[in-house]
Amino acid sequence: MTTIYDPLPQILPLRPSVKEIGTRDTKTSLNWSNAYHLSTIHDMWELTTRPTFEPVEGYFPTIDSLMPYRIEEAEDLLKSRSPEEFSYRQGIVDRKVQAREEDYNNGSWLPATVLGLADPVNFVPFVGPWYKGVGLARGALRLGGGFGAVTAVQEGILTQSIGRPEMEQWFNIGTATLAGGLFGGVLGRIGFQKKVKDWSDLNDNAQAFYDGLSAPAKFPDRVVIRETMDVPVQLKMSDNVMFVNPKLGISMWETKAWTKEKDPLPEETFKDWDQYQRFLMEKEFARHKFKRKPEQKPQDYEKELTETALVTMRGDQISVNNYNGMLTRAELERQPSGSYAMPGLIPISPAHRAIKAFPNDNYLSVQGLELVDVGAQIKGNAVGVAKPYSVEAMTYARWGWVPHEIHHTMERIWMRSKSRDVTDGPQYGGVPIAPAASRLRDKITRAPDSETYEYFMDLVAKRVASRDNESFKLIAGRETDEFIDEAAAHVTGFFKKFEEQALKTGVFGPRGDKSLMRQQIKNNTDELAKTEKAIDKLKASTDRKKNIVEGLEQKSRDGFKEGLSENQFNLLVKLRDEIDIAATEGSRYQRRLGALVAKAHRLRTENVALGKRLEATVGGVKQDYYPHRWLPDVINENEDDFRNLIKDHFIENPETVVFSEKNNRWYVNNKDPETLDARVDATVANIKQEARLAGFDGTLIPERIGSGLRYLNSRVLDIPTEKLMGFVNGKGERINFIDTNVRAMASIYAKRVGSQIEMARKFGDRFGTAHREELSKYIDEKYIFPVLKKLENKKLKPAERKKLQTALQKAHQDKQSYMDNLLDTQHRVLNQFDINDPSAMSTRLAEGMRNWFTLAYGGSFALSAMPDAARPMMVYGAKEFFKAIPEGMRDLSMYKVISKELREVGGDLLDIVNASTLNRFVDQGELAGFGKRSAFERGLTAAQGPMFIANLLGPWTYQWKMFTGLMAGHMMIKYSKDMVAGTLNKHGKETLSMMGIDMNLARKILDQPYQQNGKTYYLNSTEWTDEALRTRIASSVAAETRRVMVQPTIGDKPNIMSGIFRTNNKTALGIAQSKFFKKLGFNVVGNKISHPIAALPFQFMSWPISAMTKVTSEGLQRRDAAVFFGAMGMVSMGYLSGMFKHYNWFDMSFEEQMIRSVELSGVGALFTDAPLMVEEITQGDYGLRSMLGHDPLYDRSEHDAIGRFFGPAIGGSIEVIDALVNPDMRLNERSAIVRRAIPFAGLFYLKGISRFMERNALRPAMGLVYDD
Repeated sequence: MTTIYDPLPQILPLRPSVKEIGTRDTKTSLNWSNAYHLSTIHDMWELTTRPTFEPVEGYFPTIDSLMPYRIEEAEDLLKSRSPEEFSYRQGIVDRKVQAREEDYNNGSWLPATVLGLADPVNFVPFVGPWYKGVGLARGALRLGGGFGAVTAVQEGILTQSIGRPEMEQWFNIGTATLAGGLFGGVLGRIGFQKKVKDWSDLNDNAQAFYDGLSAPAKFPDRVVIRETMDVPVQLKMSDNVMFVNPKLGISMWETKAWTKEKDPLPEETFKDWDQYQRFLMEKEFARHKFKRKPEQKPQDYEKELTETALVTMRGDQISVNNYNGMLTRAELERQPSGSYAMPGLIPISPAHRAIKAFPNDNYLSVQGLELVDVGAQIKGNAVGVAKPYSVEAMTYARWGWVPHEIHHTMERIWMRSKSRDVTDGPQYGGVPIAPAASRLRDKITRAPDSETYEYFMDLVAKRVASRDNESFKLIAGRETDEFIDEAAAHVTGFFKKFEEQALKTGVFGPRGDKSLMRQQIKNNTDELAKTEKAIDKLKASTDRKKNIVEGLEQKSRDGFKEGLSENQFNLLVKLRDEIDIAATEGSRYQRRLGALVAKAHRLRTENVALGKRLEATVGGVKQDYYPHRWLPDVINENEDDFRNLIKDHFIENPETVVFSEKNNRWYVNNKDPETLDARVDATVANIKQEARLAGFDGTLIPERIGSGLRYLNSRVLDIPTEKLMGFVNGKGERINFIDTNVRAMASIYAKRVGSQIEMARKFGDRFGTAHREELSKYIDEKYIFPVLKKLENKKLKPAERKKLQTALQKAHQDKQSYMDNLLDTQHRVLNQFDINDPSAMSTRLAEGMRNWFTLAYGGSFALSAMPDAARPMMVYGAKEFFKAIPEGMRDLSMYKVISKELREVGGDLLDIVNASTLNRFVDQGELAGFGKRSAFERGLTAAQGPMFIANLLGPWTYQWKMFTGLMAGHMMIKYSKDMVAGTLNKHGKETLSMMGIDMNLARKILDQPYQQNGKTYYLNSTEWTDEALRTRIASSVAAETRRVMVQPTIGDKPNIMSGIFRTNNKTALGIAQSKFFKKLGFNVVGNKISHPIAALPFQFMSWPISAMTKVTSEGLQRRDAAVFFGAMGMVSMGYLSGMFKHYNWFDMSFEEQMIRSVELSGVGALFTDAPLMVEEITQGDYGLRSMLGHDPLYDRSEHDAIGRFFGPAIGGSIEVIDALVNPDMRLNERSAIVRRAIPFAGLFYLKGISRFMERNALRPAMGLVYDD
């Protein structure tokens, strides 16, 4: 194992010379030449024309002559019996090595395919009885066997050929059998000659276009410095030499020459000398490639060359220095129009529709990609335009592992507290085995509550919330200890991680900024001094008047004439009146004085309250932060106690401090004691609403709470958290009004708050509100206002006006649709798309049914996932796939490193840790775990994780994700090196661009200390010095594993999967909002209508819906050799899956097996599922099998039709009810239905046992109640 430090030179290196990489002729003719030298036709011709060499006695090739070759190549050379024969064999081997390398780099596949089909041996199976007059099944069987048998004989002969590896021979036999079966089946059905010419023409045209894109551009073989030139670069095409004048080039860079051209470029176009040098060279290449047209002006020609060069090097042009920020409009405008469009994408989700709404507008189409990961390619990937780093990926990377880290830390502390073994024992999937086994043992042995991990978490939460040991003892009923204190410190640290980033990104807003509090205290102190001075001045003015009156009164006693003058007398009367008026209640003086006194009181109160907040106190209690996630069932069952608790808090703290976002300051909210009951009522109602909407501490989106923007951490009730825990109710029970399950709370907090932090990091605020407003304004200015401007023309003809009015209406509709889809996508990113009430009976019923039948029907999910094994081959190609398997076995310890990178840095590979594997096949929804649940319901939810370990889907997914992570990291480094060297082929460019890697990132990656083991590269990102880059790249690899392994992501889900649809029909919205429909469980928010039962038909549709994008759409976009071989591999694995899933597999005809193999492969996603759905809904009357004359896959019943149409939960429930109440049903059918509905009975490796128990226990028991 070696660690590679591969810093890049200061000047962008040129592509390697021809001596280093071989001459790369990019013409299609060479692709055909290479294909011929690797073909069976060439080998058969070489065998029949091979000259005879006279053996030389004692001749043996030297070791030095064999050193450059691999073992299988050297074995061919060792057969040489003379120098002449060695030279002959060496020439063939060298030519094949060159052909394989160039074939791989060019990505060309059509010549090899055509020559392979042209092999005369391939036509043997079509002759006479092999093929004549057969249908699909027989054609597949005969041609499959025929191809396989004939190819086996041929490969046996060709063992004597030169440069033909043994592995390739076996691969050819297997591929011939499988491909022959597929072609035979199709040709047998439609006739051999039909459309053959059309197919050939289509493939020829496609490959010509593909070869033009895939071959790397020619770069110079040599670079020669010539400082006497008067131009910075000059290309001599005849010798393929680039002459450069570095002094002139650097001088032009320093003076920013590009800003002084006749068509100047912006100053920021080039970030450094490397980019400018690359631009000059690309422009020189363009000058030789595109000659000036006779009618073209020199300035226009130069402008065209400049644009061509910029397009060619656009990989350098996207700035990703901060790795997180939103792409600017300036950056997006540099890309060709439509770079972020997805032509082959089937728009089934809001994100997809947002991307496709304005396909040629980079600024609008990129917004969906800024939010979520979409598995298909963007149009610009083919030319190196990288996908942006999405909020979804950022959230995974920064916050995915954090809650599990705190959970594992607490587990270890709990184990120590119970004196149990805490040594670092074995782990699987990031889960330490010992703690998990210990918790399971406690459940099985029914250990006392005080011994359980759940009880320990409750104590830790209370310790976090309590101000000292005395308050902890009061709410916990016991003393704290070192283990509880240690765990509480870790939990406080967990929340502080979020606090730190929330303050940096403004998610807490000014209210969370302590410097603002300190500044307000200072301002208040200054203002208080001025107010007190004004009070003194006002009082002093009155005092002076009183003193004057007293003096005048004394003087008046001496007599009117002698004592007071007339003016003095008038002044006395005036001042007496003023003093009397001032003393009168409500006088101006009293109002002024009262206002000043009240202001002084408010400022003093604010300073006291803010001082307490600076000391982290609430209601006079010093505490660390713990979320207020309300438990509605506890509140409802103890509402009187809860109301009294709040009322007592208000009495003790009549003045509360609130923050005004409008004025950006804190205020004291002093409520009249007479309104105390009203305050309590309003507070309880708000708390119940927040609980009903699955919110806590201001995390709800504005659309849910019906108000403007509120900053995070803003609580409905600012009460000390310790008062909400360990409360002794009227029955003497110790209860919690908020959730004290630290593990669950940490997971929910990371999802909600983490996503809001990343939204703010990218868009400026946690809900993207300001950015949406900017987008709305942009659409108005670009698409709506120009039409309105045209409509102002009074000279328009009626037809033109009508046309413009239609265009205006469409523009408004497009805008509304785009903004709705973007908003839905944002809400999904924030985990707040679902608008159902989590505590409503309809939600609980839907969740319970879904969970039950997942446990009952999910036993064979691992078998359904077997085609996963071929997905890396489909994405990266057969060569890299088969090379990675033995390379990956070379050092198994590297899998631990990859696992750690993906889990702790990339935020993925948590399938075992958090039982997230079920999301691959089952849509759980956002509200799982929220709201009131019975013990039975909680048990069903808790059983989901163990189920997906028991059915082996979790371990299967985990292992293949690790392997995919290994391949993704290797390909990232390999292709980054090729990109920097200038030798990157089309497939590599697309792969890197899909990962979001452009030239800047590629160069930064190669600056880091990656590792190499044999021929395999490892990222080794845990050792990288650039932390931001490490997170960014590990996240890209993690996103790649989700794409390759078809893990459903936010961007894949259509709204209806959550039981939600949008409508602008006011009648429909009004009906759904009526009391009757509300009682039925309907919810309406804005123009969204939802019902949780509506999501049940899509219960097991997560994988095929996600595969529509990640498999089918991407495959149709690429259509290269990797997709072809990957699809073949997936079908092969579908065949293997069918063998395990169907007990009568070998009773099926080959044709039926192939149909089922394609269905199980997932290659066509919903397209291949659709015929089976039709078959089930129509009970076998329609569907692919019916069309081809075969029996249905199963004996269909009305239950199958109901289940397919309404979902397995509804279908299964109706089936069970029918089995229990239908008097005409046979006993064996009745017992089979009940057996299938029993959780865990469907595990594929327990089906034999479950059937045995049905026959010998369940059926006899049911026979006591039902007649047969």
